[in-house]
Amino acid sequence: MKYIQKGDEPESLKNWKTANIGLFPNPGLEHLTSGVKGDLKDSLLEDQGDICCYCGISIEDRDSHIEHFESQLVAPSKKLDYENLLASCSGASIPENSIKQEYPAIHCGHFRKRNEDLKISPLDTNCEEYFAFTYRGRVIPANGAKNKDSVQETIDKLGLNCERLKGMRKAAWDIIFKEDNLKGWKIRSGLMPKALLGKYANKEKGKYRQFCFVVIYVLNKYFSV
Repeated sequence: MKYIQKGDEPESLKNWKTANIGLFPNPGLEHLTSGVKGDLKDSLLEDQGDICCYCGISIEDRDSHIEHFESQLVAPSKKLDYENLLASCSGASIPENSIKQEYPAIHCGHFRKRNEDLKISPLDTNCEEYFAFTYRGRVIPANGAKNKDSVQETIDKLGLNCERLKGMRKAAWDIIFKEDNLKGWKIRSGLMPKALLGKYANKEKGKYRQFCFVVIYVLNKYFSV
């Protein structure tokens, strides 16, 4: 999970809410025009650098949906609260029995039950410190996290250890040792080019690299700047 710094609410959404106040008892996404909803999705993707709010895979409009962090059943008054809205991936389907699965290949917002509360939020500035990653791609609570139970519960509720995500995280882990600017560097050297860390920590043309926070975790764990 990567910390998401929210930008401003889209003007079209703000104007829609002002113009339609009182017309609906409890307006939600289903009441928005396609143009306003499109502006909203674009704004969420821009905030997140085109990665899923939960698992960190690269997403775009066609393979993502608008997610309510506090569910609509639990917090009906926040259905159109921009601070409560995120862009989640749609998970994925794979051929049955093609991979032995610990969880279904559907994950994140579509895996989470409609009324489930999540205790760890990507809007928490410290959320990246709560998670650790193994070489085989599992996500686990970080050793120093005081909220390990909440972290593990969040992992389970979002299906973040399905085989699909574990395999993709392992690939993200492996690729850093194939980077051109790591040639000649050895993991035990205790050294890491600063440029490599910056490449994964910052957006490039408005986008984060897929699983950027996994790579940052690995770099910080095995190298020092």
